[in-house]
Amino acid sequence: MKNKFTLQKKLARPLNTIIFLYFLIFSNHLFADGSKDLYPNGVTGLRAYLRSSTQATENWPFPNEGIHYVYAKEGERITLASSSQINGGNSKIRLYAPNGSIVVNNNTIAGQIPNRSSEIAGPQLFGQTGGNRYTPIYYQVPANGAGIYRIEFVSRGTADPQATFNANDNWVQDDKSGIMAWDISVINPNNTAFISGRVYTNVLNLSLGFTNVNSNGFYGIVYPLTKDGYTYQVKNNGQNGIHFTFFTNNNGFLNQNNQLPVYKSLNGSTPSFLNGKVHNPNDADTQKNITHKIFYTKPATDLPSSSVGAVPNGNTWLKNP
Repeated sequence: MKNKFTLQKKLARPLNTIIFLYFLIFSNHLFADGSKDLYPNGVTGLRAYLRSSTQATENWPFPNEGIHYVYAKEGERITLASSSQINGGNSKIRLYAPNGSIVVNNNTIAGQIPNRSSEIAGPQLFGQTGGNRYTPIYYQVPANGAGIYRIEFVSRGTADPQATFNANDNWVQDDKSGIMAWDISVINPNNTAFISGRVYTNVLNLSLGFTNVNSNGFYGIVYPLTKDGYTYQVKNNGQNGIHFTFFTNNNGFLNQNNQLPVYKSLNGSTPSFLNGKVHNPNDADTQKNITHKIFYTKPATDLPSSSVGAVPNGNTWLKNP
């Protein structure tokens, strides 16, 4: 297994670039993969909403409905939750099986993360009661159902997030496009423990809101995994773009004519401006352009090297030795 490198050391290797797009201006946990890992108890800085929308803007040129992926095996249970879940309205959680079929499409209050204390406590095991833990939506992987599942967290509304919250404070879920808290977890077949490091995303569309943002920033820690098997630890040390997009790839920004890396920032962020200048992280990898996978914790040691799934092109790499 490859060693974990710090961001500074890994950037010495060519063609491994972390891309931060700014606009308008460690620890592993027992239960959850999601916002709880970005905002553990005692965290400093501001909370970034997860923006869920298909509308591309200069603030978020690569939008999606909060898409995440989880690898799960036969007999394991996938748990799903977000702060946007409510009876009626537009919000919902969708789960797609590896073959692309929808197996969960829930627009009720089921799977709601109601407050900060519940977010920290995490989800309950199947059938568990008591404590501050919330009850998620459960889906048990059937026979021959192993693979990568896709999750979509649909928000309550479409307007941009407004209010700003300190990362360690109580929060209130509004009816806009930002989701305050979200979680995907995997329970082992014996229903005795959660398995961390199975959840990843290709791109995080985030927002800090608009209230006194310049006085603080985002300090979340994530773990990008490269196709050749290296894991980074990336610390967002107070970045304070009001709205921003975060993803990692192997080339960075490209020269539009020869498609070679330019090794510098670009002076534009509209979708039309970026066309041909960076690989869309929502799209499938190509032979030349690879989007690395962003985990909330260290990637699980039992991930296969590749898997079928509800991903672009129906198959993707996971953890190479």
